[in-house]
Amino acid sequence: MSSKNQIPSILTTRMLTTDHDSLAVLIDHNDWIICNKQAGIPSTPDKSGDNDMLSIAEHYVGKTLFPVHRLDRPVSGCILFSKTKASQHRLSQPGAMIKRYLAVIPSGSVDPQGMLRHHLVHDKKARKARCYDVPVEGSKIAELTYHTTLALERYDVLHIELGTGRFHQIRAQLAAIGLPVRGDVKYGARRSNPDRSIDLHAYQLIIPESGTFAKAHRIPVSPLWEHIFGELQ
Repeated sequence: MSSKNQIPSILTTRMLTTDHDSLAVLIDHNDWIICNKQAGIPSTPDKSGDNDMLSIAEHYVGKTLFPVHRLDRPVSGCILFSKTKASQHRLSQPGAMIKRYLAVIPSGSVDPQGMLRHHLVHDKKARKARCYDVPVEGSKIAELTYHTTLALERYDVLHIELGTGRFHQIRAQLAAIGLPVRGDVKYGARRSNPDRSIDLHAYQLIIPESGTFAKAHRIPVSPLWEHIFGELQ
């Protein structure tokens, strides 16, 4: 029988209703909680005043939580909040978490696998990230590795692992090579998705120190993502 400190490798999402919203809990650990964020919900409180994942998770656990990372509002998938400042600090260190994503991009225009490396600037006025091939003032290195995990009729699905965690990193780096995420009009996609989501999903989150492995399906699932997950089983 597993305790909270001995997490099974793959867990089934539990939908828990709170006064604010439904919360999909993947792992409830002594030191952290990993949830499955729906696209369209802010990770933390913002100017919109809409329900956010941090507040919903705090309502569920009944205590203050501490963000370790964030997912952009139109992005879905695994998000972790720490239950203590100490674990927040520990999990914020390089290599403490492995974050893997699935991204849907236009088909046929990318090498089957590779690494993207850019010098990224957070343009706070435009609320965008800008990528450069050479260092510029205020830039930081942004790196990711990818491989094509599924080829569809009009789209390719990339498996992406982050080497760094920069603002809008995946969205900006894919746009920089002319392959914006499906639905991401902010970064050059031709059209938006009806629900204003983008087809970028944080589907795995791994914490090597504890052997924790969280895997999230996209909720609610669209016909496209139902097909993707069906093919990747």
